Amino acid sequence: MIGCRRSPAQYVSRYGTLALALMLLSLFAAPAGALDVAEDELHRADGVDIEFTNYEGPVSVSESVEMIESIGRYLGDPPPDIGEFREYFARYRIVRAVDPDTRTGLDADIFFILEQARVDHIRNVRLILSGYLRQAYDYNQQQSALIAELATIYNALYRGDLANFAERYKEIVVENLTAEQVGLSTHYNDWPGGTELVIPLRSDVAVVDPFRLADEEVIEELRRRDDMGISMRTALIDLMEDVVTIAREEMREERERFVAELDELEAREREVLEEREMLDDLDEEERTDAEERVEQAEIDISERAAELDERARAIAEREAEVAEMEERVQEERDAVAEDVDEVMDDDEVDVAEDPEIAAVAEDVLPDEETIVVIKAEQRDGGRSGRLVRLYRTDGSVETRSDIDGIASTRLQTIAGDFLVSRRIDNSEGVLVRVDPEELVISFESESVVFAESYFAIADGSVYSVVMLNGTWHLGRFNEQLEQVAVSDIGVDPDTFLYIDGNIVIAQGSDGAFHVLDAETLE
Repeated sequence: MIGCRRSPAQYVSRYGTLALALMLLSLFAAPAGALDVAEDELHRADGVDIEFTNYEGPVSVSESVEMIESIGRYLGDPPPDIGEFREYFARYRIVRAVDPDTRTGLDADIFFILEQARVDHIRNVRLILSGYLRQAYDYNQQQSALIAELATIYNALYRGDLANFAERYKEIVVENLTAEQVGLSTHYNDWPGGTELVIPLRSDVAVVDPFRLADEEVIEELRRRDDMGISMRTALIDLMEDVVTIAREEMREERERFVAELDELEAREREVLEEREMLDDLDEEERTDAEERVEQAEIDISERAAELDERARAIAEREAEVAEMEERVQEERDAVAEDVDEVMDDDEVDVAEDPEIAAVAEDVLPDEETIVVIKAEQRDGGRSGRLVRLYRTDGSVETRSDIDGIASTRLQTIAGDFLVSRRIDNSEGVLVRVDPEELVISFESESVVFAESYFAIADGSVYSVVMLNGTWHLGRFNEQLEQVAVSDIGVDPDTFLYIDGNIVIAQGSDGAFHVLDAETLE
Protein backbone atom coordinates (compact mmCIF):
# COMPACT_ATOMS: atom_id res chain seq x y z
CA MET A 1 0.00 0.00 0.00
CA ILE A 2 1.26 3.49 -0.79
CA GLY A 3 2.72 5.31 2.19
CA CYS A 4 3.11 2.24 4.44
CA ARG A 5 6.71 1.33 3.72
CA ARG A 6 8.10 3.81 6.25
CA SER A 7 6.84 6.35 8.69
CA PRO A 8 5.70 9.83 7.57
CA ALA A 9 8.41 11.31 9.77
CA GLN A 10 11.09 9.46 7.78
CA TYR A 11 9.70 10.77 4.50
CA VAL A 12 9.36 14.34 5.72
CA SER A 13 12.87 14.41 7.15
CA ARG A 14 14.49 12.84 4.12
CA TYR A 15 12.36 13.86 1.16
CA GLY A 16 10.25 16.80 2.27
CA THR A 17 6.46 16.49 1.88
CA LEU A 18 6.17 13.21 -0.03
CA ALA A 19 4.43 11.44 2.85
CA LEU A 20 1.83 14.19 3.08
CA ALA A 21 1.14 13.90 -0.63
CA LEU A 22 0.85 10.14 -0.39
CA MET A 23 -1.66 10.44 2.41
CA LEU A 24 -3.62 12.95 0.32
CA LEU A 25 -3.54 10.47 -2.55
CA SER A 26 -4.99 7.79 -0.30
CA LEU A 27 -7.64 10.19 0.97
CA PHE A 28 -8.89 11.23 -2.45
CA ALA A 29 -9.09 7.63 -3.62
CA ALA A 30 -12.12 7.29 -1.32
CA PRO A 31 -15.59 6.89 -2.88
CA ALA A 32 -17.15 9.95 -4.46
CA GLY A 33 -19.87 10.06 -1.84
CA ALA A 34 -17.29 11.05 0.80
CA LEU A 35 -16.70 14.40 -0.89
CA ASP A 36 -18.72 17.60 -0.59
CA VAL A 37 -21.06 18.39 -3.46
CA ALA A 38 -19.31 20.66 -5.96
CA GLU A 39 -20.72 24.18 -6.30
CA ASP A 40 -21.78 24.97 -9.85
CA GLU A 41 -20.05 27.95 -11.43
CA LEU A 42 -23.03 29.54 -13.10
CA HIS A 43 -26.38 30.84 -11.93
CA ARG A 44 -29.52 29.72 -13.71
CA ALA A 45 -30.50 31.85 -16.67
CA ASP A 46 -33.57 34.02 -16.15
CA GLY A 47 -36.00 34.29 -19.04
CA VAL A 48 -33.58 33.02 -21.70
CA ASP A 49 -35.31 31.47 -24.69
CA ILE A 50 -33.10 30.45 -27.60
CA GLU A 51 -34.84 30.60 -30.96
CA PHE A 52 -32.79 30.75 -34.15
CA THR A 53 -33.99 32.83 -37.10
CA ASN A 54 -33.26 30.95 -40.34
CA TYR A 55 -33.60 31.90 -43.99
CA GLU A 56 -36.93 30.58 -45.25
CA GLY A 57 -37.08 31.92 -48.83
CA PRO A 58 -36.35 30.24 -52.18
CA VAL A 59 -32.91 28.65 -52.62
CA SER A 60 -30.75 28.80 -55.72
CA VAL A 61 -28.63 25.79 -54.79
CA SER A 62 -29.94 22.80 -52.86
CA GLU A 63 -27.33 20.69 -51.06
CA SER A 64 -27.91 17.28 -49.54
CA VAL A 65 -27.37 16.43 -45.89
CA GLU A 66 -24.38 14.36 -46.95
CA MET A 67 -22.80 17.30 -48.81
CA ILE A 68 -23.25 19.67 -45.88
CA GLU A 69 -21.93 17.17 -43.34
CA SER A 70 -18.95 16.47 -45.59
CA ILE A 71 -17.76 20.05 -44.96
CA GLY A 72 -17.29 19.16 -41.32
CA ARG A 73 -15.63 15.86 -42.15
CA TYR A 74 -13.16 17.72 -44.35
CA LEU A 75 -12.30 20.06 -41.48
CA GLY A 76 -11.66 17.05 -39.26
CA ASP A 77 -9.68 14.90 -41.72
CA PRO A 78 -7.19 15.35 -40.30
CA PRO A 79 -8.03 17.77 -37.48
CA PRO A 80 -5.60 20.69 -37.18
CA ASP A 81 -2.49 20.29 -35.07
CA ILE A 82 -2.24 22.06 -31.72
CA GLY A 83 -2.23 25.82 -32.27
CA GLU A 84 -2.95 25.42 -36.00
CA PHE A 85 -6.10 25.69 -38.13
CA ARG A 86 -7.78 23.89 -41.02
CA GLU A 87 -9.94 25.74 -43.53
CA TYR A 88 -12.62 24.84 -46.07
CA PHE A 89 -12.31 27.04 -49.19
CA ALA A 90 -12.19 30.34 -47.23
CA ARG A 91 -15.71 29.64 -45.89
CA TYR A 92 -15.20 27.71 -42.65
CA ARG A 93 -12.23 27.31 -40.33
CA ILE A 94 -11.40 25.20 -37.29
CA VAL A 95 -8.68 26.38 -34.88
CA ARG A 96 -7.25 23.84 -32.42
CA ALA A 97 -6.67 26.07 -29.35
CA VAL A 98 -4.92 23.64 -27.01
CA ASP A 99 -2.13 24.37 -24.55
CA PRO A 100 -0.91 21.13 -22.90
CA ASP A 101 1.53 23.06 -20.70
CA THR A 102 -1.21 25.06 -18.94
CA ARG A 103 -3.37 23.23 -16.42
CA THR A 104 -5.79 26.01 -15.48
CA GLY A 105 -8.74 26.57 -17.79
CA LEU A 106 -10.23 24.74 -20.74
CA ASP A 107 -8.87 23.99 -24.19
CA ALA A 108 -11.18 24.38 -27.19
CA ASP A 109 -11.77 23.88 -30.86
CA ILE A 110 -13.07 27.14 -32.36
CA PHE A 111 -15.35 27.00 -35.41
CA PHE A 112 -15.27 30.16 -37.54
CA ILE A 113 -17.96 30.88 -40.12
CA LEU A 114 -16.10 33.13 -42.57
CA GLU A 115 -17.51 35.93 -44.74
CA GLN A 116 -17.83 33.83 -47.89
CA ALA A 117 -19.89 31.12 -46.16
CA ARG A 118 -23.47 30.58 -47.36
CA VAL A 119 -24.93 28.76 -44.38
CA ASP A 120 -28.31 30.22 -43.42
CA HIS A 121 -30.09 27.55 -41.35
CA ILE A 122 -29.17 26.33 -37.87
CA ARG A 123 -29.77 22.76 -39.05
CA ASN A 124 -26.88 23.11 -41.49
CA VAL A 125 -24.56 24.67 -38.89
CA ARG A 126 -25.20 21.62 -36.74
CA LEU A 127 -24.64 19.23 -39.63
CA ILE A 128 -21.21 20.76 -40.30
CA LEU A 129 -20.32 20.54 -36.61
CA SER A 130 -21.61 16.97 -36.43
CA GLY A 131 -19.48 15.93 -39.41
CA TYR A 132 -16.41 17.50 -37.80
CA LEU A 133 -17.00 15.82 -34.45
CA ARG A 134 -17.45 12.40 -36.05
CA GLN A 135 -14.28 12.74 -38.07
CA ALA A 136 -12.06 14.40 -35.46
CA TYR A 137 -13.18 12.53 -32.32
CA ASP A 138 -14.73 9.33 -33.64
CA TYR A 139 -18.16 10.00 -32.11
CA ASN A 140 -21.06 8.06 -33.57
CA GLN A 141 -23.86 9.87 -35.36
CA GLN A 142 -26.13 10.21 -32.33
CA GLN A 143 -23.36 11.56 -30.11
CA SER A 144 -22.06 14.04 -32.66
CA ALA A 145 -25.58 15.34 -33.41
CA LEU A 146 -26.24 15.81 -29.70
CA ILE A 147 -22.96 17.65 -29.09
CA ALA A 148 -23.50 19.84 -32.17
CA GLU A 149 -26.93 20.92 -30.93
CA LEU A 150 -25.63 21.60 -27.43
CA ALA A 151 -22.69 23.58 -28.85
CA THR A 152 -25.03 25.90 -30.78
CA ILE A 153 -27.23 26.47 -27.72
CA TYR A 154 -24.19 27.01 -25.49
CA ASN A 155 -22.64 29.54 -27.87
CA ALA A 156 -25.94 31.37 -28.39
CA LEU A 157 -26.36 31.74 -24.63
CA TYR A 158 -22.88 33.24 -24.28
CA ARG A 159 -22.88 35.28 -27.50
CA GLY A 160 -20.64 38.36 -27.04
CA ASP A 161 -19.73 37.46 -23.44
CA LEU A 162 -15.96 37.46 -23.85
CA ALA A 163 -15.51 37.82 -20.08
CA ASN A 164 -17.18 34.44 -19.56
CA PHE A 165 -14.76 32.73 -21.92
CA ALA A 166 -11.77 34.62 -20.49
CA GLU A 167 -12.68 33.39 -17.01
CA ARG A 168 -13.07 29.73 -17.94
CA TYR A 169 -10.76 29.04 -20.88
CA LYS A 170 -7.01 29.08 -21.38
CA GLU A 171 -5.26 32.10 -22.82
CA ILE A 172 -4.64 30.30 -26.12
CA VAL A 173 -8.41 30.10 -26.58
CA VAL A 174 -9.18 33.67 -25.56
CA GLU A 175 -6.55 35.18 -27.84
CA ASN A 176 -8.49 33.73 -30.81
CA LEU A 177 -11.76 35.37 -29.72
CA THR A 178 -13.28 38.86 -30.00
CA ALA A 179 -16.07 40.46 -28.00
CA GLU A 180 -18.02 41.25 -31.18
CA GLN A 181 -17.99 37.76 -32.70
CA VAL A 182 -17.55 35.21 -29.92
CA GLY A 183 -20.37 32.68 -29.71
CA LEU A 184 -23.25 32.28 -32.17
CA SER A 185 -25.88 34.85 -33.10
CA THR A 186 -29.51 33.71 -33.20
CA HIS A 187 -29.96 35.35 -36.63
CA TYR A 188 -28.49 33.78 -39.76
CA ASN A 189 -27.53 37.16 -41.25
CA ASP A 190 -24.87 37.53 -38.54
CA TRP A 191 -23.20 34.16 -39.06
CA PRO A 192 -20.88 34.77 -42.07
CA GLY A 193 -17.90 36.76 -40.86
CA GLY A 194 -19.33 37.04 -37.35
CA THR A 195 -19.09 33.65 -35.67
CA GLU A 196 -16.48 32.25 -33.29
CA LEU A 197 -18.18 29.10 -32.00
CA VAL A 198 -16.33 27.57 -29.05
CA ILE A 199 -16.32 23.79 -28.55
CA PRO A 200 -14.90 23.11 -25.05
CA LEU A 201 -12.45 20.22 -24.83
CA ARG A 202 -11.39 18.03 -21.93
CA SER A 203 -7.62 17.88 -22.25
CA ASP A 204 -7.50 15.08 -19.69
CA VAL A 205 -9.38 12.62 -21.89
CA ALA A 206 -9.05 14.34 -25.30
CA VAL A 207 -12.78 14.64 -26.05
CA VAL A 208 -15.38 17.38 -26.21
CA ASP A 209 -16.42 18.38 -22.69
CA PRO A 210 -20.11 17.48 -22.18
CA PHE A 211 -20.00 18.83 -18.62
CA ARG A 212 -19.09 22.29 -19.87
CA LEU A 213 -21.52 22.24 -22.80
CA ALA A 214 -24.33 21.33 -20.40
CA ASP A 215 -23.83 23.97 -17.76
CA GLU A 216 -26.81 25.26 -15.76
CA GLU A 217 -27.91 27.76 -18.39
CA VAL A 218 -27.92 25.17 -21.18
CA ILE A 219 -29.83 22.64 -19.05
CA GLU A 220 -32.36 25.31 -18.12
CA GLU A 221 -32.81 26.15 -21.79
CA LEU A 222 -33.51 22.47 -22.58
CA ARG A 223 -36.00 22.29 -19.69
CA ARG A 224 -38.07 25.06 -21.29
CA ARG A 225 -39.09 22.70 -24.08
CA ASP A 226 -42.48 21.02 -23.92
CA ASP A 227 -40.87 17.66 -23.11
CA MET A 228 -38.28 19.36 -20.84
CA GLY A 229 -35.52 18.02 -23.12
CA ILE A 230 -35.69 14.67 -21.34
CA SER A 231 -34.51 12.50 -24.24
CA MET A 232 -31.66 14.85 -25.09
CA ARG A 233 -30.59 15.20 -21.46
CA THR A 234 -30.63 11.42 -21.02
CA ALA A 235 -28.34 11.03 -24.04
CA LEU A 236 -26.15 13.77 -22.56
CA ILE A 237 -25.82 11.77 -19.32
CA ASP A 238 -24.56 8.84 -21.40
CA LEU A 239 -21.84 11.11 -22.85
CA MET A 240 -20.89 12.29 -19.37
CA GLU A 241 -20.62 8.69 -18.15
CA ASP A 242 -18.35 7.85 -21.10
CA VAL A 243 -16.01 10.68 -20.04
CA VAL A 244 -16.03 9.50 -16.41
CA THR A 245 -15.27 5.92 -17.48
CA ILE A 246 -12.28 7.05 -19.54
CA ALA A 247 -11.05 9.31 -16.74
CA ARG A 248 -11.36 6.55 -14.14
CA GLU A 249 -9.39 4.13 -16.30
CA GLU A 250 -6.67 6.70 -16.89
CA MET A 251 -6.48 7.41 -13.16
CA ARG A 252 -6.13 3.69 -12.43
CA GLU A 253 -3.26 3.44 -14.88
CA GLU A 254 -1.62 6.58 -13.50
CA ARG A 255 -1.80 5.27 -9.93
CA GLU A 256 -0.25 1.97 -11.02
CA ARG A 257 2.59 3.84 -12.73
CA PHE A 258 3.08 5.97 -9.63
CA VAL A 259 3.34 2.95 -7.33
CA ALA A 260 5.81 1.28 -9.69
CA GLU A 261 7.99 4.38 -9.80
CA LEU A 262 7.82 4.71 -6.01
CA ASP A 263 8.98 1.08 -5.70
CA GLU A 264 11.88 1.84 -8.03
CA LEU A 265 12.84 4.87 -5.97
CA GLU A 266 12.82 2.93 -2.73
CA ALA A 267 14.86 0.12 -4.28
CA ARG A 268 17.40 2.68 -5.47
CA GLU A 269 17.49 4.25 -2.01
CA ARG A 270 18.27 0.88 -0.42
CA GLU A 271 21.11 0.37 -2.88
CA VAL A 272 22.58 3.77 -2.06
CA LEU A 273 22.28 3.14 1.69
CA GLU A 274 24.18 -0.13 1.26
CA GLU A 275 26.85 1.66 -0.77
CA ARG A 276 27.26 4.27 1.98
CA GLU A 277 27.61 1.57 4.65
CA MET A 278 30.41 0.00 2.60
CA LEU A 279 32.45 3.21 2.36
CA ASP A 280 34.40 2.46 5.54
CA ASP A 281 35.73 -0.74 3.95
CA LEU A 282 37.42 1.18 1.13
CA ASP A 283 40.87 2.74 1.13
CA GLU A 284 41.09 6.53 1.19
CA GLU A 285 41.39 7.09 -2.57
CA GLU A 286 38.55 4.71 -3.43
CA ARG A 287 36.43 6.13 -0.62
CA THR A 288 36.71 9.68 -1.94
CA ASP A 289 35.43 8.70 -5.39
CA ALA A 290 32.74 6.46 -3.92
CA GLU A 291 31.53 9.20 -1.56
CA GLU A 292 31.07 11.56 -4.51
CA ARG A 293 29.00 8.94 -6.35
CA VAL A 294 26.88 8.23 -3.25
CA GLU A 295 26.29 11.92 -2.56
CA GLN A 296 25.22 12.51 -6.17
CA ALA A 297 22.93 9.49 -5.99
CA GLU A 298 21.34 10.86 -2.80
CA ILE A 299 20.79 14.20 -4.53
CA ASP A 300 19.17 12.41 -7.47
CA ILE A 301 16.94 10.44 -5.07
CA SER A 302 15.88 13.63 -3.29
CA GLU A 303 15.03 15.34 -6.59
CA ARG A 304 13.10 12.30 -7.78
CA ALA A 305 11.20 12.18 -4.47
CA ALA A 306 10.21 15.82 -4.95
CA GLU A 307 8.92 14.98 -8.42
CA LEU A 308 6.86 12.12 -7.02
CA ASP A 309 5.56 14.48 -4.35
CA GLU A 310 4.15 16.75 -7.07
CA ARG A 311 2.78 13.74 -8.96
CA ALA A 312 0.97 12.52 -5.85
CA ARG A 313 -0.65 15.90 -5.33
CA ALA A 314 -1.70 16.09 -8.98
CA ILE A 315 -3.22 12.60 -8.80
CA ALA A 316 -5.09 13.54 -5.63
CA GLU A 317 -6.48 16.67 -7.30
CA ARG A 318 -7.51 14.68 -10.35
CA GLU A 319 -9.24 12.06 -8.20
CA ALA A 320 -11.24 14.83 -6.58
CA GLU A 321 -12.20 16.24 -9.99
CA VAL A 322 -13.39 12.86 -11.23
CA ALA A 323 -15.38 12.35 -8.03
CA GLU A 324 -17.10 15.70 -8.63
CA MET A 325 -17.88 14.62 -12.19
CA GLU A 326 -19.52 11.47 -10.86
CA GLU A 327 -21.59 13.54 -8.46
CA ARG A 328 -22.65 15.80 -11.33
CA VAL A 329 -23.82 12.78 -13.34
CA GLN A 330 -25.91 11.57 -10.43
CA GLU A 331 -27.37 15.06 -9.95
CA GLU A 332 -28.38 15.13 -13.61
CA ARG A 333 -29.97 11.67 -13.33
CA ASP A 334 -31.96 12.79 -10.29
CA ALA A 335 -33.05 15.97 -12.08
CA VAL A 336 -34.24 14.01 -15.12
CA ALA A 337 -36.18 11.64 -12.87
CA GLU A 338 -37.94 14.59 -11.23
CA ASP A 339 -38.77 16.15 -14.60
CA VAL A 340 -40.11 12.85 -15.92
CA ASP A 341 -42.53 12.93 -12.99
CA GLU A 342 -43.57 16.44 -13.93
CA VAL A 343 -43.99 15.64 -17.63
CA MET A 344 -46.04 12.56 -16.84
CA ASP A 345 -48.33 14.66 -14.62
CA ASP A 346 -48.69 17.40 -17.25
CA ASP A 347 -51.96 17.13 -19.15
CA GLU A 348 -50.39 18.96 -22.10
CA VAL A 349 -47.95 16.13 -22.78
CA ASP A 350 -49.28 12.70 -23.73
CA VAL A 351 -46.59 10.33 -22.51
CA ALA A 352 -48.17 7.39 -24.27
CA GLU A 353 -47.66 9.21 -27.57
CA ASP A 354 -44.01 9.96 -26.83
CA PRO A 355 -41.98 6.71 -26.75
CA GLU A 356 -38.79 8.57 -25.84
CA ILE A 357 -40.29 9.98 -22.65
CA ALA A 358 -42.00 6.69 -21.89
CA ALA A 359 -38.69 4.83 -22.26
CA VAL A 360 -36.88 7.24 -19.98
CA ALA A 361 -39.71 7.04 -17.46
CA GLU A 362 -39.37 3.26 -17.35
CA ASP A 363 -35.61 3.68 -16.88
CA VAL A 364 -35.63 6.20 -14.06
CA LEU A 365 -38.94 5.62 -12.31
CA PRO A 366 -39.35 1.96 -11.36
CA ASP A 367 -41.00 0.89 -8.09
CA GLU A 368 -40.48 3.01 -5.00
CA GLU A 369 -37.83 0.90 -3.30
CA THR A 370 -35.55 -0.29 -6.11
CA ILE A 371 -34.27 0.73 -9.51
CA VAL A 372 -32.82 -1.38 -12.35
CA VAL A 373 -29.66 0.01 -13.95
CA ILE A 374 -26.89 -1.13 -16.27
CA LYS A 375 -23.67 -1.57 -14.30
CA ALA A 376 -20.66 -0.75 -16.48
CA GLU A 377 -18.11 -3.55 -16.72
CA GLN A 378 -15.66 -2.24 -19.30
CA ARG A 379 -13.71 -4.99 -21.02
CA ASP A 380 -11.49 -5.39 -24.04
CA GLY A 381 -13.54 -5.56 -27.21
CA GLY A 382 -16.03 -2.79 -26.49
CA ARG A 383 -18.58 -1.48 -24.01
CA SER A 384 -20.01 -4.12 -21.70
CA GLY A 385 -22.36 -4.09 -18.73
CA ARG A 386 -24.68 -6.10 -16.51
CA LEU A 387 -28.20 -5.53 -15.21
CA VAL A 388 -28.45 -4.97 -11.47
CA ARG A 389 -31.29 -3.95 -9.18
CA LEU A 390 -30.35 -1.30 -6.60
CA TYR A 391 -32.00 0.01 -3.49
CA ARG A 392 -32.87 3.65 -4.15
CA THR A 393 -32.00 4.70 -0.61
CA ASP A 394 -28.30 3.85 -0.56
CA GLY A 395 -27.40 2.39 -3.96
CA SER A 396 -26.63 -1.05 -2.58
CA VAL A 397 -27.24 -4.05 -4.85
CA GLU A 398 -30.36 -6.13 -4.24
CA THR A 399 -30.12 -8.41 -7.30
CA ARG A 400 -27.28 -9.02 -9.72
CA SER A 401 -28.46 -10.49 -13.02
CA ASP A 402 -26.58 -13.30 -14.75
CA ILE A 403 -27.06 -11.40 -18.01
CA ASP A 404 -23.76 -9.73 -18.85
CA GLY A 405 -22.16 -8.31 -21.99
CA ILE A 406 -24.82 -5.61 -22.34
CA ALA A 407 -23.65 -3.08 -24.92
CA SER A 408 -26.63 -0.70 -24.54
CA THR A 409 -26.18 2.47 -22.50
CA ARG A 410 -29.84 2.85 -21.55
CA LEU A 411 -32.87 0.68 -20.99
CA GLN A 412 -35.83 0.77 -23.37
CA THR A 413 -39.07 -1.14 -22.91
CA ILE A 414 -41.30 -3.26 -25.13
CA ALA A 415 -44.30 -5.35 -24.09
CA GLY A 416 -43.42 -4.77 -20.43
CA ASP A 417 -39.84 -6.06 -20.74
CA PHE A 418 -36.53 -4.25 -20.90
CA LEU A 419 -34.93 -4.30 -24.36
CA VAL A 420 -31.13 -4.23 -24.66
CA SER A 421 -28.42 -5.38 -27.03
CA ARG A 422 -25.99 -8.00 -25.75
CA ARG A 423 -22.49 -8.39 -27.16
CA ILE A 424 -21.48 -11.89 -28.28
CA ASP A 425 -18.24 -11.19 -30.16
CA ASN A 426 -16.53 -7.85 -30.79
CA SER A 427 -19.04 -5.78 -32.82
CA GLU A 428 -21.61 -8.59 -33.10
CA GLY A 429 -24.48 -9.02 -30.69
CA VAL A 430 -28.12 -10.01 -30.23
CA LEU A 431 -31.27 -8.23 -29.11
CA VAL A 432 -32.54 -9.40 -25.73
CA ARG A 433 -35.83 -8.91 -23.90
CA VAL A 434 -35.40 -9.09 -20.13
CA ASP A 435 -38.11 -9.70 -17.54
CA PRO A 436 -37.99 -6.59 -15.29
CA GLU A 437 -38.85 -8.51 -12.13
CA GLU A 438 -36.70 -11.62 -12.43
CA LEU A 439 -33.96 -10.04 -14.62
CA VAL A 440 -33.86 -13.13 -16.85
CA ILE A 441 -34.10 -13.38 -20.63
CA SER A 442 -37.63 -13.58 -22.04
CA PHE A 443 -36.72 -13.53 -25.74
CA GLU A 444 -33.47 -13.36 -27.69
CA SER A 445 -33.01 -12.67 -31.39
CA GLU A 446 -31.51 -15.33 -33.63
CA SER A 447 -30.28 -12.65 -36.01
CA VAL A 448 -26.93 -11.03 -35.31
CA VAL A 449 -27.14 -7.28 -34.70
CA PHE A 450 -24.50 -4.57 -34.41
CA ALA A 451 -23.75 -4.71 -30.67
CA GLU A 452 -23.71 -0.94 -30.13
CA SER A 453 -26.45 -0.25 -32.63
CA TYR A 454 -29.00 2.48 -32.09
CA PHE A 455 -32.30 0.61 -32.10
CA ALA A 456 -35.78 2.10 -32.20
CA ILE A 457 -39.20 0.86 -31.13
CA ALA A 458 -42.36 1.86 -33.00
CA ASP A 459 -45.83 0.25 -33.26
CA GLY A 460 -44.67 -3.01 -31.69
CA SER A 461 -41.66 -3.34 -34.04
CA VAL A 462 -37.99 -3.09 -33.21
CA TYR A 463 -35.58 -1.64 -35.77
CA SER A 464 -31.88 -2.44 -35.49
CA VAL A 465 -28.77 -2.88 -37.64
CA VAL A 466 -28.36 -6.58 -38.53
CA MET A 467 -25.71 -8.70 -40.21
CA LEU A 468 -26.56 -10.07 -43.66
CA ASN A 469 -23.98 -11.92 -45.76
CA GLY A 470 -21.11 -10.21 -43.97
CA THR A 471 -22.43 -6.64 -44.24
CA TRP A 472 -24.70 -4.46 -42.10
CA HIS A 473 -28.32 -3.86 -43.08
CA LEU A 474 -31.42 -2.52 -41.36
CA GLY A 475 -33.68 -5.15 -39.84
CA ARG A 476 -37.20 -5.09 -38.40
CA PHE A 477 -38.20 -7.44 -35.57
CA ASN A 478 -41.54 -8.28 -33.99
CA GLU A 479 -42.14 -8.20 -30.23
CA GLN A 480 -40.73 -11.75 -29.89
CA LEU A 481 -37.52 -10.47 -31.55
CA GLU A 482 -38.06 -12.54 -34.68
CA GLN A 483 -36.66 -10.83 -37.76
CA VAL A 484 -39.52 -10.10 -40.17
CA ALA A 485 -37.85 -7.78 -42.70
CA VAL A 486 -34.39 -6.66 -43.81
CA SER A 487 -33.28 -3.88 -46.14
CA ASP A 488 -31.65 -4.56 -49.49
CA ILE A 489 -29.31 -1.60 -49.02
CA GLY A 490 -26.36 -1.72 -46.64
CA VAL A 491 -26.36 0.78 -43.76
CA ASP A 492 -23.78 2.49 -41.59
CA PRO A 493 -23.73 0.48 -38.32
CA ASP A 494 -23.79 3.73 -36.33
CA THR A 495 -26.79 5.07 -38.22
CA PHE A 496 -29.43 7.09 -36.40
CA LEU A 497 -32.97 5.91 -37.20
CA TYR A 498 -35.80 8.34 -37.85
CA ILE A 499 -39.26 6.78 -37.85
CA ASP A 500 -42.40 8.69 -38.84
CA GLY A 501 -45.55 6.78 -39.65
CA ASN A 502 -44.84 4.44 -42.56
CA ILE A 503 -41.25 5.54 -43.28
CA VAL A 504 -37.84 4.91 -41.77
CA ILE A 505 -34.82 7.07 -42.63
CA ALA A 506 -31.39 5.49 -42.21
CA GLN A 507 -27.87 6.36 -43.32
CA GLY A 508 -26.62 3.94 -45.93
CA SER A 509 -23.15 2.47 -46.14
CA ASP A 510 -22.64 4.93 -49.02
CA GLY A 511 -23.04 7.81 -46.55
CA ALA A 512 -26.32 9.03 -48.05
CA PHE A 513 -29.66 8.95 -46.23
CA HIS A 514 -32.34 6.59 -47.55
CA VAL A 515 -36.11 6.64 -47.01
CA LEU A 516 -37.43 3.10 -46.50
CA ASP A 517 -40.87 1.60 -46.09
CA ALA A 518 -41.34 1.03 -42.34
CA GLU A 519 -42.88 -2.41 -42.88
CA THR A 520 -40.92 -3.93 -45.76
CA LEU A 521 -37.71 -1.82 -45.46
CA GLU A 522 -37.69 -1.53 -49.24
